[in-house]
Amino acid sequence: MHIKKAMLEVPLYLDFCWQTDSDLHGSDHYPIVITTDTPSPSFSKPTWKLHKADWAAFSHQAALELCTDNICSAEDPIQEFADVVINIANNSIPKSKPNTKKT
Repeated sequence: MHIKKAMLEVPLYLDFCWQTDSDLHGSDHYPIVITTDTPSPSFSKPTWKLHKADWAAFSHQAALELCTDNICSAEDPIQEFADVVINIANNSIPKSKPNTKKT
């Protein structure tokens, strides 16, 4: 059994272990399970900075865009409402920057 190790950089190769799975899962080849003890980075999602929101702009844009006719006539009114509100929020409420943290 051979794995093309040449495709991996040497330092990266040393971070991983591999073994074959004993269950063929209906195939004629043994699956390879690759594992690592190296922690992967976790990403935090941006959050709304509500204290820095321009609520006047939010209210004004909501009054213009949250028209009952447009939302009720949409194929999926709930999704349309959510999309409009999120778009308004994106235009008037800043978000924090996403962070990459090592775990």
